[in-house]
Amino acid sequence: MLKIHELHTAGHTVILITHDHGVAAEAPRVIQIVDGNILSDERSSQEQGGPVSGGSQPAVLSLPVLPALEKRRRLILMADLMEAVRMAIHALRANLFRTFLTMLGVIIGVASVVTMLSIGEGSQQSMMRSMSRMGTNMLQIQPGSKTVLQGGALTLQDVEAIRNLSHILQLVPSVSSNQILRYRGKTYSCGIGAVTPNYPEAENRLIVMGTFFNEQDDERRAPVVVLGMKPYLELFGAGVDPVGKYVLLNNAPFMVVGVVTVRGGSGDGRDREDDNAFIPLNTGAARIFRSQNLSQIRVQVDEFKNVNPVQDEIRNRLNRMRGQEDFRIFNQAAMIEAAKHTQDTFRFLLGAVASVSLVVGGIGVMNIMLVNVVERTREIGVRMACGARSRDIQFQFLTEAILVCLLGGLLGVAFGILISSIVTVGDTKAVITLPPILLSFGAAFVTGVLFGFWPARKASQLDPVVALSSE
Repeated sequence: MLKIHELHTAGHTVILITHDHGVAAEAPRVIQIVDGNILSDERSSQEQGGPVSGGSQPAVLSLPVLPALEKRRRLILMADLMEAVRMAIHALRANLFRTFLTMLGVIIGVASVVTMLSIGEGSQQSMMRSMSRMGTNMLQIQPGSKTVLQGGALTLQDVEAIRNLSHILQLVPSVSSNQILRYRGKTYSCGIGAVTPNYPEAENRLIVMGTFFNEQDDERRAPVVVLGMKPYLELFGAGVDPVGKYVLLNNAPFMVVGVVTVRGGSGDGRDREDDNAFIPLNTGAARIFRSQNLSQIRVQVDEFKNVNPVQDEIRNRLNRMRGQEDFRIFNQAAMIEAAKHTQDTFRFLLGAVASVSLVVGGIGVMNIMLVNVVERTREIGVRMACGARSRDIQFQFLTEAILVCLLGGLLGVAFGILISSIVTVGDTKAVITLPPILLSFGAAFVTGVLFGFWPARKASQLDPVVALSSE
C-alpha cells in the first residue's frame, strides 16, 4: 500500500477494485457498485480540500436518480439478448459448413411441412370447386338405404310422383356405367350417362361444340352422343370438330352431336366431371343398359334455404308410394361439408407425417449443440471465471440453437414455396397459403427451444475450475 500512496502523491491516478473494506479505507474516494449500479460515491475530507463540518466524516455525494427497477431489468435483458445474438452469430460464422449441416434437417423438415400442407390445401380447394359446381341446391336420390343396400329400383314412376312438388326446378333421371368408346383405332373408357335433354341446364354444363340432344332424339331413341371434354380430347384431339362423326359405343355406332364441359371449369379436360359422355335416356335403356331402372334422380331446388324442406317432402311422398324407405337422398350441401371435414383430416395427416422430418432435424440440432458444448468447454470456463453467470451461458447456447432453427426455417419456407409452386399431384396443384408458412416457421422456433435446451443446460452446469483445466 505504501507504493500505491507514493504513486498517488506523485500525481498518478490509481484505481483499486476490491471487496476488502480495509483496503478501501486507504483511498480518499470510495465508489460502491452493485450489479452495475452505483450505490454511493464517498470522498474523505482530504480529497475535498479541507475538513467538513462535524469533523473528518466522509461526505456522501448526491447521485442521479436511477431508472425504475422494472425498466432496469428490461434494459439489462435487452442488453443480454443482443450480446447473446452477437456471440451466437460469431460462433455460427466460425464454422459455416457445420452450421449448414445443422440447419439442413430443419430446412428439409420445414420445406416438407409447407409442401405437404400446400398439396392438401390444393386438393381440398379442387374438391370443393368440383362439388360446388354440382350446385349446393341439388338433391340426389339413389336406390338402397342404410339397412337395405339393394333396395327397390328407381323408375320413371318415381320421377313423376315428385315432379309436381313445390320449389323443384329440374328433375334429371339418369342411368350410368363405364363403357368403352372407339374412334378410328383409338379407345377410351369413361362414364356413359343416359340422361334427359334438360341435363345441361340442371347440371350447369356449357355446350362448347354442336348442340345437346333434344326431346325428339329421346323419344325416337336416336343413337346420338354428346362427349365430355376429356373423351373428346382423347379420341379426336384439340382443334378437331367431332360433330357429325361416328364413334362406337358398346359396338354400336353413335353420331356425335356436341361437346360439353363444366361451366367455370378448366376447359381442358382436367375436371373429373368432364370425363363423361351422354346419350338420351330412352336410347340408353333400349340400346345400352337394356333396363328401365334408374341409377339416380337428380333434383334441382330453386333456393338453398328450401333444400331441406324439399328433401323431407320427397322422402314422405316416395315412402307413401313405395311402402318403405328403400332409397337414399343425398343433400349436396351436407356432402360438401362432409368432404371438407375429410379433407381437413387428410391435411392434418399430411402435416403430421411431414412433421416427423422436422423432429429428426431437431435431434440433429441437439447433437451438434452437444458437440459444441464439449468443444467449447474451455471457453465456457473462461467466461464463468470472468463473471458470467450460469444463466448467461445457458442463454448463449439456447440462442445459438434458436438462431440455427430460425435460419433453417426461413430457408425451408423458401424451398417449400418454390417446390409448391411447381409441384402437381395428378390434376391437383398445390396452393400456398399463409397459415402453413406461419405454422412451419413457428414449429422451427419451438424446435430450437426444445432441442436446444438440454445442451444449453449442460453448458450452464459446468464447473468453472474443471472447464478451465480441460484441453
